[in-house]
Amino acid sequence: MSVAGETGHVPSPVPRTSPAPACGRCGVPGQLVHGGLEDRILSAPGTWTTRECEACGHAWLDPQPHPDDLGQLYQGSYMTHAAAASDAALGRIEARYLAAAYGYDASAVARPRLWMRAVRPLDDLVGGRVCWLPLLRAGRVLDVGCGSGAFLARMRALGWDVAGVEPDPAAAAAAKRVHGVDVEGTVDGFAGRQFDAITMHHVIEHLPDPQADVTALAARLAPGGRLVIVTPNIRSAGRRLFGAHWVHWDPPRHLWMFSRPALNRVATSAGLVVERSWTTGRYARFVWTASARIRATGRATDEPRTLAQTAGAVAYQLMEQALGLMAGDLGEELVVVAKRL
Repeated sequence: MSVAGETGHVPSPVPRTSPAPACGRCGVPGQLVHGGLEDRILSAPGTWTTRECEACGHAWLDPQPHPDDLGQLYQGSYMTHAAAASDAALGRIEARYLAAAYGYDASAVARPRLWMRAVRPLDDLVGGRVCWLPLLRAGRVLDVGCGSGAFLARMRALGWDVAGVEPDPAAAAAAKRVHGVDVEGTVDGFAGRQFDAITMHHVIEHLPDPQADVTALAARLAPGGRLVIVTPNIRSAGRRLFGAHWVHWDPPRHLWMFSRPALNRVATSAGLVVERSWTTGRYARFVWTASARIRATGRATDEPRTLAQTAGAVAYQLMEQALGLMAGDLGEELVVVAKRL
């Protein structure tokens, strides 16, 4: 995982905004979390505040950018803009784990062994490569916010029929050119089609109306289909440690942020049944490094890590994964796997 590269800080247009002092779900005034935040990754103008609803367990950006101006907030080299090579090939241990735990076996239909998923650090890393989806041969998976298509290329190599939604024209073009995947700019481009699985990997926090979008996606699932949502966790160890410098605040692009109960409610309010929800520390090293740089310099950059920084990041990831086994919802990411009955 990486942050955007520095590209000369080309000034961006000032987006239109509207005040958002109250919780969009229950209407209760939000508690001020951090004020005076500026863009730490690209160069979007403005000063931003984060607020949190203690009743609902989610946080949001105040003011909220106008939906029509959201594209202005991504000008530069954001994460999805570059073409990425496919990493579809699996190592022997990864392949054996996915065959046993999720049914990915090239020679026979394996029965997933649910107990293997209890090996949390391994499942977070390896199960995450397939978004924790059991194999459904010729099953249709839609990746919303597919970026340059590397994840879809891997899933296709493992037996899925793949399609993607990507509003960024540069990333969508890369997905088509490099990986040959079917990509549309909006979900409406797949009107009339249903999917056996839909994935949203670090997408929901960018949406102006997460509940409406998740509800619309739930309607696109075939009976028995699964929706997988991955997003930053506002109850994480990193948020507690770094405060306003936590990289996942990412103002002004992260419009909404969730605790695990809050994200579960989004899924159930969309008519889905939550099968699994948990937090993972698989990218804790990234959070440590980027947040420490924000605290030291005000910017999250991709500069090479020193030996001391690398050691600190590795130690933090090990600590967070150990805490996750003992103390619950401290991982940097939330994962919800929800099913349509």
